[in-house]
Amino acid sequence: MGTYAQYNEGNPCNCGYPGGNGAENVITNPYLLQAYQLQAIVNANNAAAAAQAAAQAAAYSAAEAAAQAAANQAANNANAANLAALNAAAAAALLAQQQYQAQQNQGSGGNGGGTTVTVPSNGTGSNTNTPPVVTYDAIPRVVTPGPIDTTPGSPFFVAIGYNNQSTVTLPQAFMVIREYIDKVIPDLTNGREKFITDLIAKVAAGLPADQKENAEAILAIYMQINDPTITTDQMVKIYNDPAPDISYPNVNPSVSITTTTINQSITHSTGPDQIFDTSGKIITGANHPNTNTNSVKIFKNGKYLTPSQLDNSIGSRYAVLKIAAYYAAKMGVDPGTVFKTNKGDEDSDISAASTALLTIYLNINGGFSKYLDVKSNFISVIIHENFHKEDHEDKDYVETLETHVGVYLKQIRHSTFGMTTPQFKEDVIASMANYIMNMNRNTPQGNYSINVIDSIIDNFNTKGANYGYKIDYVRPELGGAYLGKVLQLNVYRPGDPTPYPVPFKPQKN
Repeated sequence: MGTYAQYNEGNPCNCGYPGGNGAENVITNPYLLQAYQLQAIVNANNAAAAAQAAAQAAAYSAAEAAAQAAANQAANNANAANLAALNAAAAAALLAQQQYQAQQNQGSGGNGGGTTVTVPSNGTGSNTNTPPVVTYDAIPRVVTPGPIDTTPGSPFFVAIGYNNQSTVTLPQAFMVIREYIDKVIPDLTNGREKFITDLIAKVAAGLPADQKENAEAILAIYMQINDPTITTDQMVKIYNDPAPDISYPNVNPSVSITTTTINQSITHSTGPDQIFDTSGKIITGANHPNTNTNSVKIFKNGKYLTPSQLDNSIGSRYAVLKIAAYYAAKMGVDPGTVFKTNKGDEDSDISAASTALLTIYLNINGGFSKYLDVKSNFISVIIHENFHKEDHEDKDYVETLETHVGVYLKQIRHSTFGMTTPQFKEDVIASMANYIMNMNRNTPQGNYSINVIDSIIDNFNTKGANYGYKIDYVRPELGGAYLGKVLQLNVYRPGDPTPYPVPFKPQKN
């Protein structure tokens, strides 16, 4: 088998390259020089492939020759793709060279003339007045010092080759975002944000009609899969896969708050519904039904579904995470806070969410929690987890049963808790009571004194908003001491003297 030459980028230099009329033009632009060097390599590789195919065809059987021909065709296709990108790069570099030469001529009193050299598709240098396909502004300005990498597959090639297409494939979009835009000084028109917005529009143009509205979600999820072999059709299937944990166990959509946040008040639990699309954007208009129950609805495939009615597909998870980030931003949660999903140890209707260090996870064990179906409850879940996140921001913080009880108290005292549904209030208060009972148990995490426990209970009952609920236990008649018995707490509902025992469930912290 023959060995193909490879291009190794070196230091730019002033070298000569033959033009089509036999003259030699001095190349001072490093982009154009490197493009010409690469062109020679591509031409040599094409010639080597053709010679190799001819030599092997004589010795191979018909089947072997056909297989080799197919392999050669694939190699030629790859070469053609590289060459197309090369031509675009060379044209852009050429314009820069022309502008540079014009400046030099003006400075030396020249007339600005000279031979124009491009690299046409046949790989031979020629004189032409064909205008460049890409403007000088398309040449990226890279933050890191040194010459721009112009090898095939480099950000330079990818950006120029794909920026002006009417549609792009997901792998192309991924390469542009991850390998080019993040490295470029924001001197393009309106900067990086506009570029990505335009890119999403191009992705949408390449999607089926019923998936165009999901372009942003599909692109974001694709970026986490990071597999350049996946086609657009395959990506749509992954997006809608109802069992993604089986098909793609390592894919977990994540969403972060990226905009400046404004703390805004929220409506009561009897307020209007909020309708979102599958990219987590608010849908307004009178054409959508309103049950006036403060419900969270996602409009998907012609249906209005609450989070708990969604499947666990990647697309559904992305939509709910976007809604979480939207509400978090409204409540002043720090920009950059990351939301992900996981399968918790407990059902989501028992534990709706959790926090690990600085990431908030929505539990999808059994689907999304019914707590997320109501806007005010959803927001209170986020408030609770954000208090945990803020604790973890202290490098000296150690999580204990007592600190977890403290988070519940802060959640209950937060202005948004009064807007939650009665069942949600009762469940949160009962969960806090269970943590207090864990403090009493003789475990490595528990064994707090009864005085500490009484202080926490008194704090909840008398020193802040409790919405008419109380927590207590049957105290002994003699002396008021608890006498070392295992603590059993009861929750008392507003205006109801009946004690409701809190089931004990062990907690680590």
